[in-house]
Amino acid sequence: MARFASPGSAEEDIEFTINGTQITNGINIDINVAFISVPPTENSPGVPGQMAMSATDLYVCYAPNEWARFNKDNSTW
Repeated sequence: MARFASPGSAEEDIEFTINGTQITNGINIDINVAFISVPPTENSPGVPGQMAMSATDLYVCYAPNEWARFNKDNSTW
């Protein structure tokens, strides 16, 4: 479960999985994060560690030009 909120919106709980591992409370991950504009597609240009947020989604670049989107309602691209 993760909590996130974009500017002007309420915090929301989301669950997400990275490389088959569910990320839950109590796990600490060291990562360099840079927030950028929301990518329009899952293969938009990006560098691992970049992240973006919208009112409903959290976007994470996990490999060059590869994005995962985590939606509070668990929808897909």
